[in-house]
This record gives sequence, C-alpha cells and structure tokens, in this order.
Amino acid sequence: MLEFLKNLFKKTPKVEKVDLASRFELIGRVGQGSMSKVWRARDPSTDRMYAIKVLDREKTRKLEERFL
Repeated sequence: MLEFLKNLFKKTPKVEKVDLASRFELIGRVGQGSMSKVWRARDPSTDRMYAIKVLDREKTRKLEERFL
C-alpha cells in the first residue's frame, strides 16, 4: 500500500492549466473548507454561472507529504 501511494504522488497529473482570470469573472466567494475555497463565477462568452473550487496550494502540498 505504501509503495502504491509513493507511485501515485510521483506521477505528474496531465491537467491543462486554465487562466481563471481570463476566462471567468469572479463574482464572490461562496464558501471555504480546510483545503480550498469555492467561488461563484460567470463565463462571459456563454453568460453561464459556475462554482469554481480552488485548492490551497500549500495545504495540498502538506497533504501529499503526509502520505510519503
């Protein structure tokens, strides 16, 4: 199990980065938890509303370190 977790965190996720500021208008914060904040946002190109969850980089890094 420990080896599985080590290998899991070694892998770099292949996630396309999104520049939130260029795509969405942040309206306001909806809420927050221990590791993230959730923002209400609008996509001007579609005029649709979204909830965007943004992870706290430092706290998620500490979580990874706990399992290694």
